[in-house]
Amino acid sequence: MIRTLLASTLLLAPLASVATAQSTACVAGAPVSSYWVCPYASGFTSILGDPATQSVGFGSCSDNSQTNPNGISIPFAFSYFGSATNSVRPNTNGSMKIGSGGGGDTPANQVLPSTASPNGMVAPFWDDLKTGPVGDPSAISYLATPASLIVEWNNMKFSAAGASGGSPGRNGSVTFQAALFPNGVIEFRYGPYTPPDTTTCPPYPADSCGSSSAFPQSGPTATIGLENTGGTVGVDGTGLGGANPAPPRHNLRFTPATVTPVPVTYTVTSNGTPPFASIQGLPGTIPMLPSPGFNDPATCPSCPDNSGWLRQPTAGPGSAASGPGSIPWPFTLFGRVARHFNLNANGILVLGDPLGGDLSSNASPSSSAAPNFYIAPFWDDLEATGSSFVGVRLGSVPPFRTLTFEWNGLGLFDGTSGDCSASADSVRMQVVLLEASDNIEIRYDPTSVLGAGFSATAAVESASGASSVSTLPDSSNAALPPSNVLLDPCDCGAVRYLGLGCPGTGGFVPRIGTTGVAPVLGAANFGVTITDALGGAPATFVVGLGPLGPGGLVVVPPCTMWGFGLLTAGGGLTTPGPPGSGTRCVLAPIPADPSLSCGTLSLQASVVDLGAASGLVAFTETLLVTIL
Repeated sequence: MIRTLLASTLLLAPLASVATAQSTACVAGAPVSSYWVCPYASGFTSILGDPATQSVGFGSCSDNSQTNPNGISIPFAFSYFGSATNSVRPNTNGSMKIGSGGGGDTPANQVLPSTASPNGMVAPFWDDLKTGPVGDPSAISYLATPASLIVEWNNMKFSAAGASGGSPGRNGSVTFQAALFPNGVIEFRYGPYTPPDTTTCPPYPADSCGSSSAFPQSGPTATIGLENTGGTVGVDGTGLGGANPAPPRHNLRFTPATVTPVPVTYTVTSNGTPPFASIQGLPGTIPMLPSPGFNDPATCPSCPDNSGWLRQPTAGPGSAASGPGSIPWPFTLFGRVARHFNLNANGILVLGDPLGGDLSSNASPSSSAAPNFYIAPFWDDLEATGSSFVGVRLGSVPPFRTLTFEWNGLGLFDGTSGDCSASADSVRMQVVLLEASDNIEIRYDPTSVLGAGFSATAAVESASGASSVSTLPDSSNAALPPSNVLLDPCDCGAVRYLGLGCPGTGGFVPRIGTTGVAPVLGAANFGVTITDALGGAPATFVVGLGPLGPGGLVVVPPCTMWGFGLLTAGGGLTTPGPPGSGTRCVLAPIPADPSLSCGTLSLQASVVDLGAASGLVAFTETLLVTIL
């Protein structure tokens, strides 16, 4: 459901009198051909029963396979990111390459955009997938008419081939479609989903085709979105980058548009405060060595080396991931949203992105090669001992929470994996994420003892790998930085999150987002979205002037409205469907009014839901929009 916000001038009017130049402005890029994206109603109709449907021709247990170089002809004139194309090449990994020729069958899904091959990807659910056996068959098919080209992946299995970006297949299945239309619109539609079993330790049992894997992935980490053929412009369909833990409970529509990208930059400050204070043993701290109850059972190794199982949790059917691997609020890094983290014992924290291997070999930043989207206080081939500590702790209160990740007492790898015996070194450091500001603090314990042999990377890198900030030069550093580091992102042109949502019927917490268009003056396709809400329910957006201090209006514990709303706008019904599938998409064009520059507004969506924890409404976290 798409609505133009008729009250958009009201929505933005309060900013005219409070616009401020105190924030740091980001620098807008040149306008590009891209898309804006809206969720729309759930619902799926398979094309397999249509007599005109044709099979792509992949057989049973087909893995990492792609159609022939000529691909499938698009039966109408079609423009993709502003360029004409006439064919697509579907593959078994839940995506298809625009145009003929070139490889696009890699199972290592990427955060889009990425200049790393493959490029020109249409990715409804790009992950390490394969077709099932004869007794449980999959089908990849297409239906071409003058009105649309629909490609369907039906009953696809999760592969256990062990590709670096893939997911181990302990059965499970996923069904979805990508539909192309003559007007350039692209739709992703999602059908039945059964998650794979992720309750065992590596090496994993064989999948339904008899393949096994030692890769300690926790479950699906899919990419959902679009990328141009040069790998320079991309559209994230869900805001989850390359770490979608399940298909969305709604469908997605991508509409062509000219948009202005806004790269986020950071101001880096070295300082000695606050001092290092370990979170080990504090109330609320979640230890990750060993990791029972996190992703794997207590029988997993207690001293993991290259510990890939300190990762994000697996989501249930159509559900967002939750638990220790989820960030309590959506955190933005280089302008991209992360809702999950992957904590690795090698001194690197990856946000919302497949880890791409065990990460024992650190690399220089600003590379499209995996891993990307990371914060690395001191990334090297580290190993845990029996006294080491790796953990995470949520601190303070909304809307100024902190999330602290700590590595304590780790040493260099000594040549024998998992033996609880590393070098005598003791690396102690933390990464702290700050709510609302999206600031990053990196703290080091000056009493850390590092001997010879270290050759580490200390940097923060964007989702595409194209941008980075290094706190130490190159990737061969032998010592920790001499002081703590604060990274402060530019504000004007950014979208940030804070606060807590209130669960609705079925426990689903509605989410607020945008149409993927940066909030710049004159942005005609900027808009706000609601997903994961009760279907067919009245919904509205509450508009305010940003965070006005800690706390909020308690509706019924634990539900709290954050900040102070000045007006409501965009009222209407969410799309029909079961609990958790309701969506709403409202355009809010930003006037080309210089008085709005660097003004911030807050947006929170509320949904009338008598089954909500409040007994009356469910609502989203709060979105902060600062106009450039």
